[in-house]
Amino acid sequence: MTFDECLENMLEDIRVELADEFDRNFERGSFFGEEKWPKSTRPGAKTPLIDSGALRRSIRGTARRNTVQFSSSLPYASIHNEGGTLTVTTHMKKYFWAKYRQATGSLSTTKTGKVSSNKRNLRLSDLAQFYKAMVSTIDCFQTI
Repeated sequence: MTFDECLENMLEDIRVELADEFDRNFERGSFFGEEKWPKSTRPGAKTPLIDSGALRRSIRGTARRNTVQFSSSLPYASIHNEGGTLTVTTHMKKYFWAKYRQATGSLSTTKTGKVSSNKRNLRLSDLAQFYKAMVSTIDCFQTI
């Protein structure tokens, strides 16, 4: 076996091990067991960074020449990893209003028309409050 073949095999082994570690980061809720990620503010979210699992599944590693590189095809992956500023669009604002109306429209009521205080309504109310808060937060910024 040549040196280049040996290096290629080692890098591939490193890529596999790191891919497993990155996946475990989502389970741990922290980057390599360091400081825990902040709790999600979204009602019903299981853990930070996991809603649908798309981000977790999108992470891919490649071993080339003398490096191992990880990336994601999702546009929001870099903002989670590196931070940054989001530009709020009117489309985003409309989305949160629509989700707010959807959450409040499905609240069950009593015969007198008052909102019932059952568990389902309380959960929906939390979700509705979240969406309304997102619209209010967005109002603080200039929309385009």
